[in-house]
Amino acid sequence: MSTVAIVGITAGAIAGAGAIAAVADSGGGGGGSTPAPTPAPTPEPTPTPTPTTAALSFRLYENSSDDFDMIITKPNGTVIHYYDTSEYSQDSVSGSGPDIAYWQSPLRGTYTIQVECYYNENPGVTKSVSLEVWQNGVKTATLASFTVPGNTANHVIVATYSYVY
Repeated sequence: MSTVAIVGITAGAIAGAGAIAAVADSGGGGGGSTPAPTPAPTPEPTPTPTPTTAALSFRLYENSSDDFDMIITKPNGTVIHYYDTSEYSQDSVSGSGPDIAYWQSPLRGTYTIQVECYYNENPGVTKSVSLEVWQNGVKTATLASFTVPGNTANHVIVATYSYVY
């Protein structure tokens, strides 16, 4: 059997039908403490766009241990390279994953995507790569699956994509 001690019961603490309501007394004789204010709800943070949730992203996959890079010309003429980390979020080296460029608020118009074989482990051998378009986390197109000559002097234009949303 357990015992419950009720300390500081004040007038009106016993409320109908045998129910007991206790009011805490801080010992100051005031008859009860003031309830703590309800904290304001914390606003939900605005999610940071990622390559998987961005409005538009391009992904370059390669099937070799070589290093391929995308060079993207945006509709306004700005050229994006692997070292532009604000827009080119992932530079895959040695086939470990896709190269990814993405925008949360992309420009409308035509994007030109070029591929460069930055490092070729097997010079002179062409490599297979594929280029995908993702919008709002959903793959919407495979722009191309193709081969790229190793150690080419010039970039190979592989695709254009018109963004109209």
